[in-house]
Amino acid sequence: MEEKKTIGAAEGEVRQEENNVMENVMETDASVNAQTDSKKQTACSKWGRACSKTVKFFCRHYCKIIGVAALLVMIAFAVMWLMRFAVDIRESFGDLFDIADKSDFDAERISDNLVYYDHYGYDNKGYVCDNNGRKLIRHIMWIKKAEGDEAKTAPVCYYNGKFYGYFHPQTGRVIVKPVWEKAWEFSEGLAAVNDKGYIKFIDTTGKVVIDGKFPYQEEEDYYFFKGRCVMNDNGKYGIIDRNGAWIVAPEYSDICTIFSPNDTMLLFARGIGEHMVMTLGLDTVLPFKTADMTLMDSVIKVVFPNHTVSTYSHNGELLEASLVRSVEQMYYDTKEVYYYSSQESDYDEYGDGFYKTVMNPSSRQAVAGCYRYEAEEGWYGLMDADGRQVTLPLYSSIKAIDKNLYLCVIGEDEDEEHGVLLDGNGRRVK
Repeated sequence: MEEKKTIGAAEGEVRQEENNVMENVMETDASVNAQTDSKKQTACSKWGRACSKTVKFFCRHYCKIIGVAALLVMIAFAVMWLMRFAVDIRESFGDLFDIADKSDFDAERISDNLVYYDHYGYDNKGYVCDNNGRKLIRHIMWIKKAEGDEAKTAPVCYYNGKFYGYFHPQTGRVIVKPVWEKAWEFSEGLAAVNDKGYIKFIDTTGKVVIDGKFPYQEEEDYYFFKGRCVMNDNGKYGIIDRNGAWIVAPEYSDICTIFSPNDTMLLFARGIGEHMVMTLGLDTVLPFKTADMTLMDSVIKVVFPNHTVSTYSHNGELLEASLVRSVEQMYYDTKEVYYYSSQESDYDEYGDGFYKTVMNPSSRQAVAGCYRYEAEEGWYGLMDADGRQVTLPLYSSIKAIDKNLYLCVIGEDEDEEHGVLLDGNGRRVK
């Protein structure tokens, strides 16, 4: 009995100790949780106090903060302005900072006061300077002056790599800033400019004086001559006056001004190979003909499709109906063979050189009955001994086969060449 009591007392003590341990653990957990909650509350309290202080600081110093921000913006703008000012100073007084190597440039005299230095057209490093070497305009890729005496006073057209403008030929002052997509030099006080796909004309002050809504056409030039300008209106050509009014309706396939030392005229084209010549006063000199026309010193040369050549005076009078460029005698090979000697080099068995005589066979030639004449360059016909043209100059080459038999080749292109046999009367031999 006593042992059972002792064992029971021991078990009770063990259970009591376990209970004490569990209570200590629970107290410890509660203490840890309380500390954690306390830290969280402390952190939240600190964050709230910080936010509160920030709001109070912003409210208290609102004007100062706005002022500092405005000051920073002003400083940024000032820096940008100073950078732009430095660029302007560089542009205006660049010669004080650097000296360009003029050996890299081609010099072109614009006037007595100005010189243009072209950087070989590679980029926009060209510039205009005065006689003292002071650079007046920089970043130029291309310039074009007016022709003749007008070049002394008419503004000079220049290109900066993006747009076109104009400057005074004596002072270098920019008259029209580079704003045009394309521009041409002045002629008779007017210059054409491309404004968003339409051709307009400006005067020497840059004012638009002709705004006819003429569509811009690539590879066309626009110049006034004697108060008139040829214009391309959607593929058809006409002529306008200085007011922009059509004096010749745009209905021709081409109109060009043709010059000679003694005269200037207008050449009109229409259809397939038709041409007409008129004076600058629009008086007809030669009506439309299917032919090519060229204004020469004292005559108008007309070349017809059959390659015959005629000439007319500048008044339209026929001077020569059929011109001949050259006449040649022709030869043909006979059946008679003869031999002629010639010297040829050879070597003996020892390698020593010597000359030997060789007899060469050849066919004896005789004179053909007709001559070959040339009218338009490169085109030939047959002519008899009396100078009568037996055929028209329709052949690119003629060869005598017999005394009165000729091979006449038709066509310029080797792939299209073919020949016909003609007799001495120009009749085709079947």
